[in-house]
Amino acid sequence: MWELAPEEWVAYPPERLIGRKSQQEAIRQAVQEGIRLVYIEGGAGIGKTRLLAEVESIVGNLPEPPVVLGVVDFYDTAKHGSLALEEALAEEMRKRDGEDAVEAFFALLERYRTEEASADEVHAAFVDACKAWIGERWAVLRFDTAEFLEYGQEDQEVLEECEVLGEEVPAVQWLRKHLPRLKRVTALVAARPTRILQRQLEEAYPSHLWRFVPLDTLSLDETREYFRASPFGQEIDEEMVERMWLLTDGRPILLSLAIDWLARGIRVDEVYEADIGELRRLKKERDEEWERLRERFEWALVEKVRLLNSPIDAAVYYAARARKGFTPSMLRKMLAELSPRRFDLSAEEGDKLMEELAKLSFVKHPYGAREGWYFLHDEMYELLDLVWKQDYPGYTHQAETAGLLAEKIYGEEMGSGLIAEAAGRVRDARTHGELLEARRHFQVLRTEQLFYQLEADPVRGYRLYNRLDAQAISQWQHEWDDMLRIEALRFMRTLPERARSGGLVKGFDPETGEPMIADSVNRDCRAHWVQRYAARKEYEKADRIARKLLNLHPDWGGLWRARVLVGQGMALARREVPEADGILQEALDILEGPGLEGDQWLIRHDTGMAYLFRGLYARSRWDWALAVEMGEKARKVFEENDESVEMARALTNCAYVLTQRGRYIDGVQAARRAEGIRRELGDGVGTALSLNTLAFAEDRAGTYASAQTHAREALNLLRRIQQMGRPGLVREIAMVHLNLGMIHRHVVERSGILSGERAESVWKQARMHLEEARKYEGSLEPYYRYELYNQLGLLYDRWANWIAERAPQERARYHDFMKEADAFHKRADEFAEQSTSRVAQADNLEDWAWVFHLRRAYKDSMKDPEETAILEQEVLQRLRKAEELVREAADSDREGLQEQYVAGSIHHQWGRFIHKFKVDLEDELRHYALSIAYYDRYSSEPVERRDRVLGHLQDTLAGLPPAQARRLATVMLHAVEERRLPAEELRRRLEDMVAGITLEERYG
Repeated sequence: MWELAPEEWVAYPPERLIGRKSQQEAIRQAVQEGIRLVYIEGGAGIGKTRLLAEVESIVGNLPEPPVVLGVVDFYDTAKHGSLALEEALAEEMRKRDGEDAVEAFFALLERYRTEEASADEVHAAFVDACKAWIGERWAVLRFDTAEFLEYGQEDQEVLEECEVLGEEVPAVQWLRKHLPRLKRVTALVAARPTRILQRQLEEAYPSHLWRFVPLDTLSLDETREYFRASPFGQEIDEEMVERMWLLTDGRPILLSLAIDWLARGIRVDEVYEADIGELRRLKKERDEEWERLRERFEWALVEKVRLLNSPIDAAVYYAARARKGFTPSMLRKMLAELSPRRFDLSAEEGDKLMEELAKLSFVKHPYGAREGWYFLHDEMYELLDLVWKQDYPGYTHQAETAGLLAEKIYGEEMGSGLIAEAAGRVRDARTHGELLEARRHFQVLRTEQLFYQLEADPVRGYRLYNRLDAQAISQWQHEWDDMLRIEALRFMRTLPERARSGGLVKGFDPETGEPMIADSVNRDCRAHWVQRYAARKEYEKADRIARKLLNLHPDWGGLWRARVLVGQGMALARREVPEADGILQEALDILEGPGLEGDQWLIRHDTGMAYLFRGLYARSRWDWALAVEMGEKARKVFEENDESVEMARALTNCAYVLTQRGRYIDGVQAARRAEGIRRELGDGVGTALSLNTLAFAEDRAGTYASAQTHAREALNLLRRIQQMGRPGLVREIAMVHLNLGMIHRHVVERSGILSGERAESVWKQARMHLEEARKYEGSLEPYYRYELYNQLGLLYDRWANWIAERAPQERARYHDFMKEADAFHKRADEFAEQSTSRVAQADNLEDWAWVFHLRRAYKDSMKDPEETAILEQEVLQRLRKAEELVREAADSDREGLQEQYVAGSIHHQWGRFIHKFKVDLEDELRHYALSIAYYDRYSSEPVERRDRVLGHLQDTLAGLPPAQARRLATVMLHAVEERRLPAEELRRRLEDMVAGITLEERYG
């Protein structure tokens, strides 16, 4: 009998494509006619991948041959993202002299992955890249194993209730929405028969741009040709060829195996003992008996792999368990630690084994796969599963193998294995491009590891999935979130029996045989979507879906309800809707209530998120006391959960609000701790932001030198990151310059000991930083643009004030600066209106009033040409308008504490104005009283401006007779109570200020 040459092994594939004449012609015609999508459908193991591989030669004889890009295999979950898909295609173009064409696309993709560009912008750049690269040519795209795009989609009820329109698997949406935008392109999509995918794609294309190409098994004639193409084919008689064709149903993957067993003289009883007449009859009838016979034959055919007298049989056996791919070192470890025969191969022997495996028709290194990684044909995973189930029906050794892959081969970040190596690449990255690539590689490996964790222990694996995805969502890692979600669903649909053992699948649809996802999983999917929408800044949609779900499922309480409420609260807090606080508190009542069942880590995570966003909402309302309380609670929960990223975020927020509340030392300590965590995590941008917050806290604490040092360190760090190739960061840089401008202004204003020359230098540095921030103002939101121009206005009016006091001879510069201050405050007013914040507008108007207030004060000494009455009118006009805006804010449903602070400042200035220019003691003190009462409502903590007002008040009352002081105190209390403001603190202070005054009979 013909013997196999030593270098040839099982299932050696034929060198040429057998048959498929009609399909080849259909592909040629589709390209010639400009068809946009060719959908090639065929069952498992019948040659779809081989047909795609031959496309370049199939269309090579056309009059104008198209350029054919490499195959994108959807077996890889990482390719299911729409941007990842475009990235793979752009890499193909780059390899084919398209470097210039795709440069802008890759730059925008980097910006998207750093939250500085939208997905739509990246998609538009890809369309432009394709247009530039293709030119007048035609291009063919190839996509394999597309049925996996269906496995990652949630149940229809989840998609409908959560209004998931195309986001369930982004690659599907790309094929439907973005592919049609590419000009002069034909896409070939190969898939097994699907229930949903074909319809989803066909609906997106007009009939004249869509082509369906069915791919059947090989005919008897094609099978004969297949045998003749093999080294052994001429030796097989006609009856044996037909017998093999009948039993394999013409599937090339089984034919190649069967031929090799014949060549080796290995007897497959199901082949030799089958009566050919009976086989013809059974195939024609295709009843249950036929299906059972074919299944027995498939099992017997694949089971013979184990008869080979070499490590290759065990290698194939264990490679089948490594569904995310394998390398020589992975195989060596599995063979040494898991195989009953305990093969102890050297590295050289492992490489040799891999060389032999790579010759098999069902072992492949897919186009675009990681170097040195191999996969089995997806049909072989299923066929070899039959052998595994026969040997280990209880899934014992399968689970053990998956556990070894997850725990020892992938491993942990701080241990050894693939994950640790990937973490090292992240730490060692020298450019921003390297950093992004390393992070994505790390996330891909963690996602692959999740598959094995689910297989090893579905209950524990699903718990790990929920934890990982919660972190991906909260850290705005949208692409990783998609990968994790799709991978978990893929596990449930490709290994449904294993998923069922963990309660993730509840059974099989009696009509379709498809696995039915468990109700508990579908509930979790719904909660994830609410939080996902909030994280992706689709705030209105998150709120709408949350309300719908809570109305549809009022009986779904516990952790599910809390998670939906947290997502809704996150969205509302970002929109600064007052309802946010109550919704987040309701979530906390559930999460911290007695007897809540569920994963305690996940409960703590959601508790931390609820505290964090309650704190952010309180911060937006200037409710510093609540913001501090919530921030500190969030920090403690995240610390207990070992969530460093979220803990640093909470600490940075705490530092800001502690500082605003006057707890400067605590603010400095929180910022330092956040900076340390982020530095240890390797988060350069986050470190810079924490340093900037530290500088803010130190500035308020009066440690200006340290504040300047840390703000400059933040600026230098951001610039170094830019030099590493990180795009953008202009917003972050602008914010640091804004902070430095304020710090330098405060150095002059508050130190009081600088020489004239030194003060002038610091004023100029303050101006320089604010002007630098102004260069990047386009990157700032309207509120921060308001803040920038407000600070410029403050800089110039304070600088002018300093000139009037210290260098009155510089009148020209004084007048120029006052004009600048007026212009900048006017610009700030425009941005405050755009930000829709009445309080911001009122705050700026109060600052703006000081421009005219100071001009009135220095009118004579600085020879101000404006009439006194006009200057005074400008002051009062702005103060009245500011007070009106504050009252509107207080009456609106968006009331917070910030208007109390601004109102206090308005009445403080009003009182000073009357004191200087109107000499109406009663009216002056009435405004002081209102100022103090508003500051009291704002905060019981020390407030610098309130202390200043109290100083003015005490100075005024100190020299008055007791009777007059008593009468004026009554006037002040009456003014406060008329506004329904707290009067008790003011009353106590008045009693302390003037000896002998008691105010028991307030209006006597």
